[in-house]
Amino acid sequence: RIQILFEKIMSMVSEIEQSVDPHFLTASSTSLTSLNNDIDESYLSDLILDPPATASLDQVRHDLCLSNMGCKQRGLHEYSTWISEQLMYLPKPTKVKLPDPPKHWSPDSDTIEFVNQLMLSQEYLRAVTLLKDCESKTGKFLYYYCKYLAGEKTRIEAVDIKARREVKNEYLDELRLELENQRQNNKLDVYGLWLLAVVLTKSGMAERAIPALVDSLHLDMTFWGSWKELAKLIKNKHQLQVS
Repeated sequence: RIQILFEKIMSMVSEIEQSVDPHFLTASSTSLTSLNNDIDESYLSDLILDPPATASLDQVRHDLCLSNMGCKQRGLHEYSTWISEQLMYLPKPTKVKLPDPPKHWSPDSDTIEFVNQLMLSQEYLRAVTLLKDCESKTGKFLYYYCKYLAGEKTRIEAVDIKARREVKNEYLDELRLELENQRQNNKLDVYGLWLLAVVLTKSGMAERAIPALVDSLHLDMTFWGSWKELAKLIKNKHQLQVS
């Protein structure tokens, strides 16, 4: 499984360098080239994850479908697009049981559905207000994520392009404290750990972000967001071994 995913990741380097994340509102220009030069597949499989010796394509498709559902629920459209592309190019299954979409209704379900629409129109603060009382993991993630995006939108709209890097997202400190507290209580899933890593990186704490990303990949190795953030931070084999 890890080998297939890694090969797909490296084949998309040139495309990723030109991609734009519609939610982060800023161009994504990080390359995986340095990671590829210094870290081979054995390091990634032996040091980060402990994947099964063999995995069928049917299992890979099943896992990617589950990850795709999670991304769509949380408004992570860039990563959902990446997973959908992998699914499109995988050999078509002759017979495979795909995961069923969630059928249960919860008090947060209607709010989450509406919030996903608000995110498309970048009404992040309105979404935060609606999400503040949500109890589900998806609802809580969206609460933190929309607050982060609201800060990014304000930061970018308030200054010119040259000054953007010098202006701080006003919600970073608050988010970092809340997410780290959630992590200490083992309440963060793969998406929450990814968001914590993003917040830590933006706060100038990249070294603390790496373990969060590694932990998130232990939970779900198919989540492209964690691979992408990790590729920005890992510079050599030693750093990966330490993490």
